[in-house]
Amino acid sequence: MSIIDENTIWLVSSESLTGGVFFTSNGGASWVQQFSGGTQNPNKIYMYNARIGFMTKTTAGSLNVYRTTNGGVNWNISTPGESFSDISFVDSLTGWRSWASVNGTNDTTMKKTTDGGLTWTKQFLPSGNPIYYSSLMWKFSIINKDTLFGVGVYMLLPNLTFHGLLYKTIDGGTTWGYQIPDTNIHITGYLQIQFINKNIGWAYNTGSNPISGIHTTIGGDTTIYYTGLKKLNNNIPLNYELKQNFPNPFNPVTNIKYILKKNANVILKIFDVSGKLLETLINEKQNAGEYQFTFEANNISSGIYFYSLYINNQLFDTKKMILLK
Repeated sequence: MSIIDENTIWLVSSESLTGGVFFTSNGGASWVQQFSGGTQNPNKIYMYNARIGFMTKTTAGSLNVYRTTNGGVNWNISTPGESFSDISFVDSLTGWRSWASVNGTNDTTMKKTTDGGLTWTKQFLPSGNPIYYSSLMWKFSIINKDTLFGVGVYMLLPNLTFHGLLYKTIDGGTTWGYQIPDTNIHITGYLQIQFINKNIGWAYNTGSNPISGIHTTIGGDTTIYYTGLKKLNNNIPLNYELKQNFPNPFNPVTNIKYILKKNANVILKIFDVSGKLLETLINEKQNAGEYQFTFEANNISSGIYFYSLYINNQLFDTKKMILLK
């Protein structure tokens, strides 16, 4: 169900014979079917406003995300072969959706649009230790264009129990990190999340019995963790330096070292041979010293790629690396 106001509501039903997309403009006193169920079986809907919205239908071997720009009168395929577990927009152009599956294969991560859902760009989530699920975004909550929280990730503790974490981004999803709630809280994972501003929010495991959750009034944990980044030493170097990745060629893991002579805002990006940005690995202020980032190229194919180091928003150096799978 998607509710715009007390009168304007959309809902979907996955019943094969009587289901579809339904709309009411009088608070449910009467309903109009706007998309027939049939073999489509729509099961999720999101309306940003009275005109723009999305819905997904899931049928074995056939997945599609549909988009409407006229209040559900007409629906066109926005993204063939995919569905979503959650979707939300911050304005009419900018939105995110968690990518529930691709042609029936689970690959729940994030995609972002800046053109109202015409095109979507995949965003990369933290991976590697201590993350147990590395690309699972189930639900999320938007604060503004820069700050989002999400759930679906957890870590495996040494005693072989799970501990729920929260995803967080402060740059619109270019870089995703994670927060670790107090480890005295023994909740294995979270399925629902809602923030009303950058400080106040809730996350709950609605699959537990009894239902359990957490609440924050200070924006959760004060630290955002990024997997793969290690500070090697605190020595004050004489110069900045970006070193060649090792091993190179690699499959699929390599290490990228760099040296900072002063405290600086550091950005480390990965590009393909056409110059297209694939991933922002680091975007944060760091102290002087030597650092190493472990890059896992699980989601890209063999080829030549480039990594660039930006210091205080200025390009410092770029080097080539080769992925052979």
